Amino acid sequence: MYFTKELFKIVLTIITKNKRMEKQLKLDDVTARRLYPTAAPEFKELLEQNFGKEFFNQKARDTITGYGDILNAWGVNESADNVKVEGFDDAENNVVKAFIQKMRTSKIYRAGKLPKVGDKRWYPWWRVSSGFVFDDADCADTGAYASSASRLSFLEEADVIDYAMKFKDIEQALIDLK
Repeated sequence: MYFTKELFKIVLTIITKNKRMEKQLKLDDVTARRLYPTAAPEFKELLEQNFGKEFFNQKARDTITGYGDILNAWGVNESADNVKVEGFDDAENNVVKAFIQKMRTSKIYRAGKLPKVGDKRWYPWWRVSSGFVFDDADCADTGAYASSASRLSFLEEADVIDYAMKFKDIEQALIDLK
């Protein structure tokens, strides 16, 4: 009788430990998309099995509706962009914030890739004479202009048009026309 109770306790302990060791991994869409580009092949396969291969082929422009989506993709909250540079007034700090926002946004649209030499770097062109109006998507092939800097540019014309329609406020803050 004593042996059976003792054996029962051991078996119960083993079962309890195994249940505590069992973990379930839960990923939301944003986290899965963020992990996918740099994931090991085995993990990519697992992600594709759970989310579908087409899910990872979507363009950022198809999934982003506002800056909140950019922050979610980065895994940060809005306060992460609030940088105060000593000696800058509020207007100058707003330009710094807009620069951070454009870097975050363009990196998401580019899926983390930077243009290589010879790649087209797309950027928005604004008409400011009649208000602040998106005029065109332009590209630079080899020249490095301030407007087409690699970290602020886009790899596809459709991305820069989408960005210009959704994030005009970032561009206005960068140009600081008030």
